[in-house]
Amino acid sequence: MHARNRFFDPIVLRKRAAVTVLVLGAAVFAGGLVDGGAARAIVIAGWVLLVPVAVALGYGEAFFIGHGRGARRATLLAVISALASLAICAMLSTGLGAGLDTGGRPIRSIVTLVLFLCAGVLLASVSALGFGLGTGYLARKVAERDADDWP
Repeated sequence: MHARNRFFDPIVLRKRAAVTVLVLGAAVFAGGLVDGGAARAIVIAGWVLLVPVAVALGYGEAFFIGHGRGARRATLLAVISALASLAICAMLSTGLGAGLDTGGRPIRSIVTLVLFLCAGVLLASVSALGFGLGTGYLARKVAERDADDWP
């Protein structure tokens, strides 16, 4: 198998993307513990890189969803991570998280890490459902078309 084909192998991509999400989460956590411009840059880079890595993880999961496995799990993970993300954001925005300032940076970093992982799982699950179920839909629509329908 060529190196390029191995890179786009859904199973390999899923494993590498999952490890990368954990590494990015650790970087965001560590960046929240340290003060300074470099730490803020690490946190921002982690959040920006979360999007393509989570979509890659979702693409790897979509392989299984396209073959009829894991759609319920992806849906459940999407719902749970969306609810958890909303709960964390609501807690922080309504002042219930005001006690986090007294706990210092470690507690804020932990909350940021949980929010980061929830956002990653949400994005990966939604993209997995989109890729996995969308390819079957497209294949069915192409198969339904008659030879005369094509230009």
